[in-house]
Amino acid sequence: MSTPTLSIPYMRIKFAEATVLTYTNPKPWRCLKISDCSYWHRSKTVYWNNLGSQYYAVFYESDSCDPDEDDEYSYVSDLGYSVGDYTFKTSRVLRSMALERYNGERAFTYANNCPSGDETSAVNETSVLVTWKSDDGLNELSSNWTDTLP
Repeated sequence: MSTPTLSIPYMRIKFAEATVLTYTNPKPWRCLKISDCSYWHRSKTVYWNNLGSQYYAVFYESDSCDPDEDDEYSYVSDLGYSVGDYTFKTSRVLRSMALERYNGERAFTYANNCPSGDETSAVNETSVLVTWKSDDGLNELSSNWTDTLP
């Protein structure tokens, strides 16, 4: 399956069975728990795009974006590389992800919701796109910019 590229900031997980979850316009220190979602599976590849030079993507095995929880594994993208991907040698059990900021105060807000009808748009039958209603503010992308036109 070809994974589509977007021009906006995003973090993406490609699950081992080929479903793709894309978290668009991630906000710093917002932990997105994905392990309760019906499409969740072991993960094979992670991607990040247009994150900015002071930010990095972190993908966690814990549900709470805490790498110290039971010595869980986490993958951290390189600071300064706003675009990239990483394919694991064996599939990983990634349960949450967050955008973090260099020299930022580590204070997470947590989101434990799977995309609902008004927050998602299917890119294709094996993709889930996560957007946030709170992004509808001045100078921000509308949360429905990916909705299918009538």
